[in-house]
Amino acid sequence: MMKIHTTTAPFSENWCEQKERLLDRFAILNETDLLYIDGKKDEMLDKVRKILGTTQEELRNILKK
Repeated sequence: MMKIHTTTAPFSENWCEQKERLLDRFAILNETDLLYIDGKKDEMLDKVRKILGTTQEELRNILKK
């Protein structure tokens, strides 16, 4: 069974907070796009990157802010 994280920080900070900032900043994103599942972080980030039309480096910079 897969664990779905809602409060664990897969990145440098609490993912719930980061996700809310992304949703506020990018209206094109939705909750499903930002669903974090154990072992699927890279796939989720690649999906977000494609939706936003950014490079991996640009997405990393967005996530650092």
